[in-house]
Amino acid sequence: MQVNCNQVKNKKALRLWRSIEKWANSDIVNQSIQSPYSAAMSMFESRFHIEMHAAALLSPEQGGPFLTQGNINSFIKDLYKYTDRVNNDKFTSVQAAEGFMTGTILAKQDPLLQDAIKDIRNIVESDSKRTSNLSTAFNSVIEQIKSAGGIDGLFNKTRMNMALKKHRKLEIAHIKALDSGDQVLIDNTRLDLENFENKGSVKTFTEFIKTIETTMPEAIKMKYNEEVELANSGDKKAQDRVERYDNGTLLVRLSDTEYARLLPQVGVPNDLIGAARDYNKLMSDSYSQLRSGINKVVESVVKRIANRPGFSGTQENLENLREKLISELMPKYKEDGYFPHFVRDLNATMMDGLMTSIDELSKSNIDMIYEKKSIDDIIEGMDLWITDHAKTRSQHGDHDYSKNFIDVVNTYINNVSKFNTTAFLNDSFMNSLIKARGTYKEQSEYSQKIVSLMDSLYGSVNGNARQSGYLHEVKKALLGYQFINKLGLSPRAAARNTTQFLMNLVTMTNSGIRESMNYLKEAQPLGKLNMEDFLKEANLLMDTSESAIESGITSEKSSPYKIRRMDENGKISYVDEEDFILKGIKVFGKGVNKIAQKTSWFHRTAENVNRKFTAKLAFGQIHKVMNQSVPFNAFLDKQQKEGKISSASGEIDRLAKNYAKNMVILNHFDYNSYAKAKHMREGVSQFVFQFQHYGMEFMERNWSIYKETVGDWNQYQKKEDNFSNWFKDARGVHKTMNMATAYFIGPAIFSYATGLNQSLVEHVGWEMIKDLHLLLFSDWDNEEDLEKINREFYGKGIVGSKLGPTFATIMDVGIATELVNADTPYINNILISTGDFANEDTMGAVARNTRLLNQFLGRGIDRWIPMSVKAPYGWVTAAAQEMTIYPKKSSDGSFYRDTAEPAIKKAFPDYYFDKLQKKSGKKEDKSKVSLSIQNSLYALEQAGKR
Repeated sequence: MQVNCNQVKNKKALRLWRSIEKWANSDIVNQSIQSPYSAAMSMFESRFHIEMHAAALLSPEQGGPFLTQGNINSFIKDLYKYTDRVNNDKFTSVQAAEGFMTGTILAKQDPLLQDAIKDIRNIVESDSKRTSNLSTAFNSVIEQIKSAGGIDGLFNKTRMNMALKKHRKLEIAHIKALDSGDQVLIDNTRLDLENFENKGSVKTFTEFIKTIETTMPEAIKMKYNEEVELANSGDKKAQDRVERYDNGTLLVRLSDTEYARLLPQVGVPNDLIGAARDYNKLMSDSYSQLRSGINKVVESVVKRIANRPGFSGTQENLENLREKLISELMPKYKEDGYFPHFVRDLNATMMDGLMTSIDELSKSNIDMIYEKKSIDDIIEGMDLWITDHAKTRSQHGDHDYSKNFIDVVNTYINNVSKFNTTAFLNDSFMNSLIKARGTYKEQSEYSQKIVSLMDSLYGSVNGNARQSGYLHEVKKALLGYQFINKLGLSPRAAARNTTQFLMNLVTMTNSGIRESMNYLKEAQPLGKLNMEDFLKEANLLMDTSESAIESGITSEKSSPYKIRRMDENGKISYVDEEDFILKGIKVFGKGVNKIAQKTSWFHRTAENVNRKFTAKLAFGQIHKVMNQSVPFNAFLDKQQKEGKISSASGEIDRLAKNYAKNMVILNHFDYNSYAKAKHMREGVSQFVFQFQHYGMEFMERNWSIYKETVGDWNQYQKKEDNFSNWFKDARGVHKTMNMATAYFIGPAIFSYATGLNQSLVEHVGWEMIKDLHLLLFSDWDNEEDLEKINREFYGKGIVGSKLGPTFATIMDVGIATELVNADTPYINNILISTGDFANEDTMGAVARNTRLLNQFLGRGIDRWIPMSVKAPYGWVTAAAQEMTIYPKKSSDGSFYRDTAEPAIKKAFPDYYFDKLQKKSGKKEDKSKVSLSIQNSLYALEQAGKR
């Protein structure tokens, strides 16, 4: 959306545009970047989290949440650094660091990567929303059919599941018979299958298939005949509709009232009318998604041809090609009453078309990780296949087809959804490649790195996260185990997660949060927007994120109807022929994942509450700014009059939603595979570094704040404004102050005031710096320093204790089984060796082994249960320490211990010791001894020696 610069009077916006213009027109930029203004706009959005025109119009002369002199300084400096990287063929100054860059960092390094990640996020969001809607609709249809057939209640549900398993087993037996060619066996298995389908729970669904296949077309025909009669009577609109029905451009559809009127006339029971209506809507929605995906594939084919080197065709040639492909490839069924025909007969057409396409849905079309190719070679090699399993029913003639309603329809809607997503990802990847070729010198080292990184980003979504086989199942089980062990049943993990709300304070300030909350309460801008549903559709809740899916916390929707496959050599395999080991791993992994789902409830709930709160705050913040901005509203009114937007309020809502999503990602980070560093999302690193993505994102967030603060300081040094106006505008300085208050000053004040330490509020970057300082500047010959190192890293080294939870778990297993000697007095290898503190001092064998299953239970056995029953602690102290709140060392000073406690004891000695006696449960009378002896007795009780 363009803004006329002449109509903008804001000096910060004008400075931004003039600085970008100066950069874009410089010789060094013109030598290497062909679309500098597009690059600048993409890089702007990666840093400011809002479109440039909106930020310009919404920023006041001083202050405001978007443009400041300091962040403009930082942004312009980054533009020139970006130019230097392109010209010097360097993506980063240290090549080894490229594989450890998260999606957030990648988006800020290069505008093409920013656009790619933005497109991927939108496609994944669309996929999440579509899958959720189709699933909800399908489940509703199933429940209606079950209700009509009297299949309800706990035991009926169990019988239904058993019937489904039996149905699958009989189908496999029949398909094997068909493949064998033994007619006697074919007849027997068909008879067994048909007998089963005509009784019990399955009968309700097979009868519904008959309703869809035979009865629904009769109702459609009645509707068509009514339309013909209306057209013959002279109704012009009806004549137009009939003409379009006849030429196939309009489908005959029943309205809700027509379902209720016509279906009983053709014999559909009243209790199945709702199910038939909703089923046909489900099929129509799936069909629309299929057409959308096929259109996108055709666009990609035409685009690939148009971008071939030496292409000499015309636009007319390309359009003719597009229309030809559409006419040949687009599914043709034109009426309600469609049931997907997954045929049972083995034939070349079915295996090469239908089943090959279905199997290809789980494979990546993007794979050049181990081979350098030119952009043209990559584009030419992309497999832009077309799915074949939604053609008209007459396609397979009289072939027998599956009557397993639940599996067939579930497979169909999930495969259509996957096909649509894959088609859009492929097209987006091709667009990125074409844009890279048009932006940079194609054969430069820099462009090769960008293409390689884009390939990895798209591949992580389109294939790498959907692998199969032994290693994939083992990986899922291990990831699920990590969730159980580190986060399961853990109030500490949930409480630590809750403190992430402090990032809202850093970003929005305390007054900004307060103003946003008041605005949300008074203006009610959210309206009917449900924030949980909004974030779920955006794939930003913990339950729907890629990290949860990869860990088995939430199960990825797959196609249950994959009875057989054929490999490239023509060898057939069946789903019940997996070897014993793989089956065992799958059963074990499924059990682990279910436990992980249950035990991680605390953690996921805290995370989701935080995300909803941030989304509300951000939505209210920007909505308030937009509504109160006169220039912005004037701009929207003009856009509406020119027909560029449908309504000003709709545009405000759109921008507010986008900003809310961006703020959730900014403050709580994105855990999808494309957002993780390359070396953390591939191979064994997926579970070794599962919990390190948060730390890297947190460090990057701090680095961004630091750069903005430097920009503010550079602006102050120019002395262009008085201190008051400069400080009002210096948001980087404000963020640094808020960060220091939330993560350093606040915890320090709490510690000094109460005499208690806590590690709930953790600044990951600072903790890492302290660890590195301890490693680099300790005296290895000094026993005290060695003890500090050993205690800090729990005897497992920096990798085992800080970076790799899997390594730590392996160490624990080794110690528990005595394969690793936990009594080694010195650390021979700082990265992996075990030392004195691996056993946590007094932790017994039972507690250690329990901790292997769950760290919270290990702490419970070793600490909390004994502490709860031991005077003078109790359950309150145990709960406080689970929240990481511990007493400070006696040598460390505190206000409470040094000032408040002595004053209380001096002023109220009798009251103080009466309370102590009640708390400890002791009945001793200390009033007859001197105050010094009383204090000595109290000290002994505190030490647990009396």
